[in-house]
Amino acid sequence: MFKRKIVSLVFIITILAALALFVMPAFAQAPTPPDLPPGMPTIPNVLQLMAFAVVGYLVTQGLKAISSMITGNPDALSGWGSLVTYGIATTIIYFSQALLTLVPPFWQNPVSILLALLAALLTGPGIHLTVKKFQPAQG
Repeated sequence: MFKRKIVSLVFIITILAALALFVMPAFAQAPTPPDLPPGMPTIPNVLQLMAFAVVGYLVTQGLKAISSMITGNPDALSGWGSLVTYGIATTIIYFSQALLTLVPPFWQNPVSILLALLAALLTGPGIHLTVKKFQPAQG
């Protein structure tokens, strides 16, 4: 029984390490925001990473649907997912950053606070669920 638990633990760690190797290049190539004057609101890094995750999921599912319609094999276009995701997500982030440069100076602080609040609200449930998993079972 103990040996089986160790084998399953090693298997899970190996899978997580392999997934980390596939994910790290996407984070290493994350776009840097353009040079902005000091005080300009910028998109928080949390929202940028969330944009990459959402776009990555949507692009992957879209490519699976397209490849299954064309070839019948949903994994035929799987190699293009990261390239298309990076291009689309980078475009969305730079476009959003360009829109933020249009904010008048009077509204720069409220917009920065609003973006920080949005990032906190979107990450809060994930943090709550993660902390809840580490609590001992009641009852």
